[in-house]
Amino acid sequence: MRKGIIGILAIFVFLASFQAVSAQSTVQGSIYDLSLELAQDVFVEINTVPEQQMVSKDGRYSFGVGLGDYVITARQITGGQVTGVASENVSVQADGSYTIDLILFPSFEEEEQILKELEDITVEGVVEEDYTLYYILIGLVVVVMGFLLVITWKVLKLKPQKEPRLPQDLEKMVGFIKRQGGRTTQKEVRKELNLSEAKISLMVSDLEDRGVARKVKKGRGNVIILNR
Repeated sequence: MRKGIIGILAIFVFLASFQAVSAQSTVQGSIYDLSLELAQDVFVEINTVPEQQMVSKDGRYSFGVGLGDYVITARQITGGQVTGVASENVSVQADGSYTIDLILFPSFEEEEQILKELEDITVEGVVEEDYTLYYILIGLVVVVMGFLLVITWKVLKLKPQKEPRLPQDLEKMVGFIKRQGGRTTQKEVRKELNLSEAKISLMVSDLEDRGVARKVKKGRGNVIILNR
């Protein structure tokens, strides 16, 4: 009896340890509507095992996951109908935090149902002189294509631009400041890079012009603080 209880406890400990090991990464992000405002009351799920689900009240979500490939799905339901949908793939190859933002697109489920019903209508069931159904079908296709073109144009405008890469000497300076917690003295920077005071001053001014860092006077020296 005692051995059986010990065995059950061991299984629980193993499962808890496995869960802790398998969920070392975080998949998180924000959910926006087409006006780029944070969407509210969105049902979000990710196909982990077991599947995780949540209702985002403020347009943000977060899931703990292990290594693997996943699909994040978001649905906004208004008045009992799905009014917006989004889906993104994420590949978790290493432990860490993964930020995946979602943009809700209008759901075309009703339009697809109408198209299916129109396809089921036989030619014999249409009066020869009445082309109303054809006009409706053509108009619907035009509207849907125009809407998709507008959405595609907006998404392309939202595509983030890559920041220009810093020169090697500035990258080295920024890397040192980051290792110091994002701020350090100009004297320490000069000691680390082993450059002249004039060269260090020029480099700091260059970082200020690029908006990467700022210089604050403190006593007889300067403190360099990163802006990012």
